[in-house]
Amino acid sequence: MGGKVIVEGVPVSAGETRPRVCAYGITAIMAPTIGPTLGGWITDNYSWRWIFFINFPVGALATWLVIHLVEDPPYLRRMARGGVGVDYIGISLLVLGVGAL
Repeated sequence: MGGKVIVEGVPVSAGETRPRVCAYGITAIMAPTIGPTLGGWITDNYSWRWIFFINFPVGALATWLVIHLVEDPPYLRRMARGGVGVDYIGISLLVLGVGAL
C-alpha cells in the first residue's frame, strides 16, 4: 500500500514518465536483495564489525549531494534575510516533554 501512495502522490504532467517513482521502485526492489547478500559477503570475508563502516562512504556521498544539489525555496530565502526568531519557550517545553518520557 505504501508504494501506491507514493505513486499517486507524485504529480505528473501529460507524457511524463515518473522518474522519481521509477527510482523509488528500483530501490525498493533491489535493496532487500543486495543488502543481505552484501552484508553476508562482508561478514564472511572480514568481520561483522565492518558492516557498520559501509555507512561512511554512503553518508559522505549523501552529505555532498545534499550540500550541492538541495536549495531553499524562495520563500525560505526571503525569511532568512528578514531574520526569523527562535521559539526558546517551545524548544524548552519540547526538551522537557521528551526528556520526561
